[in-house]
Amino acid sequence: MPSSRQKLDGSLPTAFDQNWKPKAVSSSLTGNCQVAILWLRFYKITNKKEYLNAAIKALRFVAGVQDLFSNNRIFGERSWDLIQYMEITKD
Repeated sequence: MPSSRQKLDGSLPTAFDQNWKPKAVSSSLTGNCQVAILWLRFYKITNKKEYLNAAIKALRFVAGVQDLFSNNRIFGERSWDLIQYMEITKD
């Protein structure tokens, strides 16, 4: 199950040990987006909602920590593509 390593807030740890147990408390925004891309591809191939739900949860985490009110915006075009994909695939 893809979300078995996801934290409740949707983030993923930056590192795991050899048994896939979290080795870090930090989370990489880029890493979360990269894994979300994979999960969306898996969803497209398998049509399993667990992949879609895990991707949405990860992207909501990333979107939730973005600074949208200062001039120091982090959002790039790729992030917006993923958000749009999420909107399209909503049930």
